[in-house]
Amino acid sequence: MSKTFLLNLLLLLPAPPLRAGTALLWIPREHAAVDDVLSRLEAGKDLKLTAAVGEIPAAAAERMKALAAEGRLELAARPAGDPPMPLFYSAGEETVRWQGKLSSSAFTNDPFFLSLRMSDARDAYTKNFRHPPDGFVSSPGGIAAGCVPLAKAFGFKWLAAGPLVSTTPFNFIDAEGISLVPFSTTPAAGGSAFLVFDETTDAPGADSRAALLDFLSSNAHFPYLTVSEALKTAVSTTLPAAQAARSLAPWSGDYSLWASGRIQTGALTALARTRTDLMSYLNAAQGDYKAAKPAFAGYFSVESGPGLLRLSDPETETAKETEMEMQNVLADVYRLMDKAPPAWLFSPLADLKEKTEDADKVTVAKSSSGFILNNSGRPPIPPAAAPADPNIAWKLARVELSWNDSEVSFSFTPLSALETPDEGISPNARFDLYIDVNNRPRAGAARLLEGRGGRIFPDNAWEYALEVSAAASTIYTFTTRGPQKAGNFQTVLKHGSFTARIPRTLLRGNPGLWSYTALMLYTRNGAAFTTTDFLAEDFSNGYYYSVRPGGK
Repeated sequence: MSKTFLLNLLLLLPAPPLRAGTALLWIPREHAAVDDVLSRLEAGKDLKLTAAVGEIPAAAAERMKALAAEGRLELAARPAGDPPMPLFYSAGEETVRWQGKLSSSAFTNDPFFLSLRMSDARDAYTKNFRHPPDGFVSSPGGIAAGCVPLAKAFGFKWLAAGPLVSTTPFNFIDAEGISLVPFSTTPAAGGSAFLVFDETTDAPGADSRAALLDFLSSNAHFPYLTVSEALKTAVSTTLPAAQAARSLAPWSGDYSLWASGRIQTGALTALARTRTDLMSYLNAAQGDYKAAKPAFAGYFSVESGPGLLRLSDPETETAKETEMEMQNVLADVYRLMDKAPPAWLFSPLADLKEKTEDADKVTVAKSSSGFILNNSGRPPIPPAAAPADPNIAWKLARVELSWNDSEVSFSFTPLSALETPDEGISPNARFDLYIDVNNRPRAGAARLLEGRGGRIFPDNAWEYALEVSAAASTIYTFTTRGPQKAGNFQTVLKHGSFTARIPRTLLRGNPGLWSYTALMLYTRNGAAFTTTDFLAEDFSNGYYYSVRPGGK
């Protein structure tokens, strides 16, 4: 009998009740008073629960610590703002669903932001209670496979999840040493092993706080336990992280509450674009998160689950105020990055379209002597001191390559050359092209030229780099001692395009088989450069992935 058959058979069996009682998890609204629940716990000496309170009210801190010392209140870490983390950072997973989602392949994942959220929650808890937390709670309990290794790295022992998608003979899942605890929002007929009261997802007219207080006054599912206490006697099964994620759903069912409305979809698109630009900014700061932290903190202040819920009804004043607040905060985030806020940010959020599977992709047009790389329609990140239409002036529209037996020609064309050719281009503009000639991992440089932030993905490490300005074009070769200048050449300016012609004696091989990453840059002094746009297959997790025209 196969292991798969046995597992499927087990999934059809009902979960047993906890041997000792019911474990309760309480998630109050952020900044809400908690005195009524604390008073109820203090009055009932046999009552216990786990709470994810986030920021601890000063007046309640000592009372919580006293209850925790008695073993009757367990406190768990919780991310500020209650972001539904899989929706924000793992939307590319098939397990992250909502009404109207077109295709998981249209979305990318952001594990760096996921790790920041989990580490920030751990650090905030440790600062309050002088010891690290055991549990991590993110409403509405969605689990993505990427959460598990991060939880392990940050020292968490359990993660709050939604209910199992089918009846099982076990109470929780052990995924690579992390306990994934499936909570229900209503007690089952036979008694729910783990029960959650989540005030952050209350629909109009619902009152999870009142329901919790009533439940604590009832003996129907007595005795009550903390989560960590219940896990000591609960029945578990061991599954890989990816399979465990497929076995669990958020306790809201899916993410439609936060993502199905037009304004909500636009807000998610705006947040995703800002995350991409924040990663570019972090790269420009050479990965110095401390220097970039004010911009990230501003972003996190508006990345909120309750904020998305307030956008669900576009006709309400609350939705309009929330939309305006989000736009203003994100505009400030761009200013903290020393960037002009992008034009799309001031359009109604409902007009922003989520990506389709083929959106934001470079296209290749072949010619008899080479090819043209047409850039995606992704908006640029213009410098703060930008001209009247920065989204045209600082957008790299295309890169054209052609070659013969004597030279290779590289032409860089900003969007302004196509739409407003008579206006010229800023003297502060520069172009870089990074060329991987052998497509061998780590056989070249991943770091960019001096003064640039960011890295090329190691599989696309470059052997040649071309720097182009109106004054001159310079070709560099990779050496173990760093980039070495191989020659300077004249730049030809024509109809707003910048063209460099490099002798084949310096560029041996077949350019049609090479991989390319192009950057458009802004510089004030020729020493420090800011990337305004890029042409690459992808930019993800801080790396540029090169385009390989011969592979398209």
